Amino acid sequence: METVAEKLYTVAEYFEMEQHSEERHEFVNGNLIQMPGESTAANKIAGNIYISLRILAKSQPFEVYMQAVKLRVDELRNYRYPDVMVVQEDGVSKNFADNPVVVVEVLSAGTEETDRSTKLLEYTAKPTLQQYLLVAQDKMLVEVYARNGDKWEWTHHQNPTDAVELPLLGGRLPLREVYEGLGLSGKNA
Repeated sequence: METVAEKLYTVAEYFEMEQHSEERHEFVNGNLIQMPGESTAANKIAGNIYISLRILAKSQPFEVYMQAVKLRVDELRNYRYPDVMVVQEDGVSKNFADNPVVVVEVLSAGTEETDRSTKLLEYTAKPTLQQYLLVAQDKMLVEVYARNGDKWEWTHHQNPTDAVELPLLGGRLPLREVYEGLGLSGKNA
C-alpha cells in the first residue's frame, strides 16, 4: 500500500474525502493509505466467509460487514477496511463500525506484512475482539488468533475437513466453505 499524500488529515476530513472518493483509503495516523485492488480469488474467499458468518450471526446481536465498511481501530488515529468483520449490534454508526468480535483479512502479497504485524496489534488491542483470522488465498490455510483471557493463542487449519470454531457465534467456519469454488486442496487432501 502506498501513501496518497504528504498532508496529514483530520478524521473529519477523511470521512468527507472518503464519501466522495472512487477509491477506498485507510486512515492511519492522519495519512490516507490507498487500498489496493484485490484478486478474484480474494474476493471469492471474502464473499464465502461473509455468507457463512451471516448465516451464523442470524438472530444474534451481531452485524456482519464485508470490505466497504470502515472499522474504527482508534478514534483519532486509525480506521481500517477489514475484508470481513462481525461487530456487536451496538457498534455500528453511519460512517464506521466498532466493537468487532471477529475480524478477517484475506492475505495478499501487498497486504500480508501489514495484516500480520500492524493490523494484528491494532485489532487485538480492541477489547471486544475475540478472533482475528488470516486467510491465505493461494493455498488452503486459515490462521486464527483467539483471545483466551488476557492472552492470544495462535492456531492454524489447512485441511478441507478442518473448521474454525467460532464460540461467540455458536458455530464453525468449515474450510471447504471458505475455499468453495477455488479448486484448492488442503495439506492432506
